[in-house]
Amino acid sequence: MEGDVPHTVAMLSLDNVFSPEEFTAWTASLARRIGHEVERFSVEPKLDGLAIAARYTRGRLRRLITRGDGTAGEDVSHAMGTVEGLPQELAEPVTVEVRGEVLMTTAQFEHANEVRTAHGGQLFANPRSAAAGSLRARDRAYTVPMTFFGYGLLPLADTEPALAGQLGELAHSDLMAQVAAYGVNTTATTPVPGVTAETAEQVMARVKEIAALRAELPFGIDGIVIKADLAADQQAAGSGTRAPRWAIAYKLPVLPQNQS
Repeated sequence: MEGDVPHTVAMLSLDNVFSPEEFTAWTASLARRIGHEVERFSVEPKLDGLAIAARYTRGRLRRLITRGDGTAGEDVSHAMGTVEGLPQELAEPVTVEVRGEVLMTTAQFEHANEVRTAHGGQLFANPRSAAAGSLRARDRAYTVPMTFFGYGLLPLADTEPALAGQLGELAHSDLMAQVAAYGVNTTATTPVPGVTAETAEQVMARVKEIAALRAELPFGIDGIVIKADLAADQQAAGSGTRAPRWAIAYKLPVLPQNQS
């Protein structure tokens, strides 16, 4: 689309698996690709929201960009002040891009519908469409809060070289710890924090734990994201044109509408 902002690194989709057998087949193919078993996995809830890139310059939030087609996205910087968990200023004056998911919690969704109907609008269909519409809205007479959860951290073109090099070598779990240290919201603050696992069996145990908690969570999830945690494993696996080969989404069944 004309006017869209190019991404520094493509915002790829994730391939899906739907069963323990499919997950086991994926881990086996990944091990063949990198020449050894994955040393460590990261396991996180797959949040049901919109992927966003938040660009910080010397610690100040300067730009919000939607995923778009993966290579370029829409500038939604006008929504900065309405997204909780995404500070205007980081704890350190660094130039970085934080990637994550913008969503509405159950409470935020209920509030958004109250505000929308008070202004004569129709009810939002669900939290995801409510977040999507609210993030893009520029001329509404009202704003409604949303929540950001970081899931990635990468350098920008003008990031200090030493930091850029460091970010390229850190494990995903260490990157997420750094995101939290900067003051950005992550799943570490939720009942389903991201964890690391040494084996596929430990990953599946965590998948079951997250699935069991799903209906009680204050926000929607539609699966679990499983990644090779170490940067070396990710680099050895590489990425296809559409999705990284070192990450997979373990999709969960759709919840009944009154629970989602």
